[in-house]
Amino acid sequence: AASGAPAIVGQPSNTTIQAGQTASFVVGVSGTPTPTLQWQLSVDGGATWSNINGETSDVVRIPGVPLGYGGRQFRAVASNASGSVTSAAALLTVTPSFLPTFQFNLFGFNAGGNFSYSLYGGSVKDAAGTIQCSGYAELADPCPKWRGDYPSGTALTLTARAWPGWKITGWFGGDCSLRGDIDTLTLTIDHNSGCRPAFELIPGSTFSVSAVPAGAWIGLVRDLVPDRFGNLVVPDTPSISCGPLAAAQLCNVNVGVGGSPYTVLRLQALPLNSAPVGFVRWTCSSLSPDDSTPVVRVVAGSDISIGPIYSAMACSAELVPTP
Repeated sequence: AASGAPAIVGQPSNTTIQAGQTASFVVGVSGTPTPTLQWQLSVDGGATWSNINGETSDVVRIPGVPLGYGGRQFRAVASNASGSVTSAAALLTVTPSFLPTFQFNLFGFNAGGNFSYSLYGGSVKDAAGTIQCSGYAELADPCPKWRGDYPSGTALTLTARAWPGWKITGWFGGDCSLRGDIDTLTLTIDHNSGCRPAFELIPGSTFSVSAVPAGAWIGLVRDLVPDRFGNLVVPDTPSISCGPLAAAQLCNVNVGVGGSPYTVLRLQALPLNSAPVGFVRWTCSSLSPDDSTPVVRVVAGSDISIGPIYSAMACSAELVPTP
């Protein structure tokens, strides 16, 4: 009998299916004697290939294809005594079998940024900025981006960041049930879902508050009894008492702050008896715990309330003479 080298007479075609369906690839070959077939698979864009065990007919079928199989390539090698030939590669595309779009929500939030203190102690965002939320009350909107709509099958990576003096204790709610210092979490969005990170104050953490003299006519600077709202945890009344102030004098105190957004310190400045008629003006500065940008507040009045106290804060009192 005459012999003939193997040839591909029908190339396998690219195939698109929904996740969970069966993918099929067909090849047509000729040659004498009839060539044997071996299907091969590549999972790296055709850089390397491996044989698929048991797949030696002109049709290869992959039942119940998961979404993650998208991008795989298939080809067939036909061989007989006269040689071998390899078919073109066929691409498998897998689309989600669910609804086209699903929503992710940070639990504890809704439109308008309400319940922003649910993230007190840190912030969370994704790489694209679709999710962006914080417990930092100095932001115009602590939670401007608390939800997002995503095509089914999207890999959403969330990154949590604890403030100085705080730590991440895990993720909880909905699709999250992880405990420990886990700062990054990736979810596959194939259904409506939600969760959020949890933060905890590191035991023994303190935040510094300073009373800084800024005017030659300021005398006594002291703290009053802290305002107490909600779940305030300040074990002892902080003690700031400076006066009369010299130009280089600086008064410091470390405030033990608990897990509450309501830690508020009241400061009072009294002019010296020799001071002219005027009013006291306070300038307080601190660093945003989310991005370390300076935050400056100027308040007129001898008594002020400052807080929440997130990190090192310095306050300066000066007397502004009345013209």
